[in-house]
Amino acid sequence: MISAALAMLETDEQRNILSEFYEENKNRFYSIAYARLHSSEEAEDAVQETFLRIVKYPNRFFTIEPHKRLPYAVIIIRNIVLQILEEKGKYKFEELPEDLPDCKLSVEEEAIGKVSWEELVAFIKTLSEAKKQAVILKGVYGLTNREIAGVLGINEAAVRRRLSDAYGRINDFIGKG
Repeated sequence: MISAALAMLETDEQRNILSEFYEENKNRFYSIAYARLHSSEEAEDAVQETFLRIVKYPNRFFTIEPHKRLPYAVIIIRNIVLQILEEKGKYKFEELPEDLPDCKLSVEEEAIGKVSWEELVAFIKTLSEAKKQAVILKGVYGLTNREIAGVLGINEAAVRRRLSDAYGRINDFIGKG
């Protein structure tokens, strides 16, 4: 199943790392997908698509600290599962209006001081799955909007909308702190 993804990599070292990562986590990924899809074929497709998206930006995956690779991949597979459910009409991503501005907001440390780190993390966990994934990929993994779009299988405008709305909500939350 992973052979297509491995073939896209340039070095044996990358192939070995990804192959090992796959072997260690394939059952976990399959379980995540199967729990929502209830179809072994679709769950297997979701796992395969996850690894194809990982190798789309191999330098990103291989420069991530090893302990952060699993959460990164889980974000990808969860998004793929939601996309499959959406295609089947069993899930609807929250649509945002087209006229939201580009995300240029940076949260200043001074403002964050009004809210504890734990409160901020708890608030971020309340965001919709789509917004939370975008924020994590941007803030924790440092992906560009283009990379986030590729990983999540959406366009860059959708990434900007998700981030803009999420950062706006975070800013409002911090302002109330």
